[in-house]
Amino acid sequence: MKRFAKVFAFVSSVVFIAVASYAAYEFFAFGNAACTFEDGCLEILQACVLALSCVMFVSAAALVEKGRGRAILLFCALACYAGILREVDFDKMNLGAFADFVLYGAGRYATLIVGFAAVLGYAALNFRRYFDASLRFLKSASGILLAMAGAFIFAGGYFEHSEFESAQFLEEFFELVGYYCIMASALTVLVLVSDGSENGRAAQSSQ
Repeated sequence: MKRFAKVFAFVSSVVFIAVASYAAYEFFAFGNAACTFEDGCLEILQACVLALSCVMFVSAAALVEKGRGRAILLFCALACYAGILREVDFDKMNLGAFADFVLYGAGRYATLIVGFAAVLGYAALNFRRYFDASLRFLKSASGILLAMAGAFIFAGGYFEHSEFESAQFLEEFFELVGYYCIMASALTVLVLVSDGSENGRAAQSSQ
């Protein structure tokens, strides 16, 4: 898993540099703001990064031992899913009435409320355990990366409401950096959980 993580980190970094450099060149050299639009390269990469992060958090939740903070990872996965719903205009994809309801408008809020309520409700039933686990998670490398992500996304939100000349580009760029921090957090915790599961299976097989 560690080798996969290194390859994944390298490839994703190359993609980030390539897309961000192209977008910056188009925006600052030619004044082409299309790269920052809803269907622009920055928004598309943001959605892809969030989707990968969601998958990795869910995978980590599936691998982690029961009682070891699974709800925390599912909460992070739901947060990524909420970000995908925010970034992608599913209503323009002609996916059908049911998909439009679930992925757009009032339906998406209903699904998110149900999902978060289920995860938080389960954590509330085990409050002491999850309170301690949350503190440990926030102090871990994954937690620190999520805090960094929050700071970058907050900066992007600041530029969204700014009159700064390059605000549109900076908004999308800082959000993308924030989403990359989320993906790094998801990858970090997936490697940690995967290594723990492999060590556990190895120990059982040796007995």
